[in-house]
Amino acid sequence: MAVNKKEFALGAGLMVVFLVVLVAMFMPLFNGLNAMQYLDRFYNQVSKESAYYIPEQVELAESLRGQDIDAELPAANPAEAERMAKLFQATGASASAMEKAVRVSGDLGALLLGSLEDAELMYRNNDQALEAKYGFPGRLALYDWWLALGSLDKQLGKEKRFEAATKVQSIRGRAVEASYNFFGIEPMSIAVGLWVAAGSLAFYVVYTLWYGFSILFMFEGAGFRLEH
Repeated sequence: MAVNKKEFALGAGLMVVFLVVLVAMFMPLFNGLNAMQYLDRFYNQVSKESAYYIPEQVELAESLRGQDIDAELPAANPAEAERMAKLFQATGASASAMEKAVRVSGDLGALLLGSLEDAELMYRNNDQALEAKYGFPGRLALYDWWLALGSLDKQLGKEKRFEAATKVQSIRGRAVEASYNFFGIEPMSIAVGLWVAAGSLAFYVVYTLWYGFSILFMFEGAGFRLEH
């Protein structure tokens, strides 16, 4: 039985409002999306805008122009080897597919610039252009680039070309991987959605405190006390 009925009622009322808002948050009130889905999409859009590093990676690739690469890179199967060979050939490199590998030779900088051109297309969600270029889905092309550059990084390490390997790592992670992960998302500047960011942060703080005080008032109203 409640010791302080008013305090208990206040806490219970706060909890009811908390639960009503919680249910509303999972209803499709934002153009068919619930609040969680809407905010997830919003922050993905903001993240994509802030993760656009392709121009800087182009400068890294340009710095490697004139450096040759001649290597045999592994592939999981013949189909993957064929796809990788197509990627390399599109950059002007000489490439031939084997059973579970692809032999490539050519200008390292030109090869990396080719991967960045494809990453740029995928960053802009233009996978159709890559499919028309290679004959297989754009995301698969970018995934193959990611695998190929990983193998190329290891090969350059074996050759003790560490500066070039570091640049390949950067291009692989900050351009190819980022474009693959953010495919299908439209980038948005945080300035455009500043009110959404500020509002969601304020709501999170208030909503968390709301829940905490509702529990506090109900327990205190029921006679529970925290003591040292």
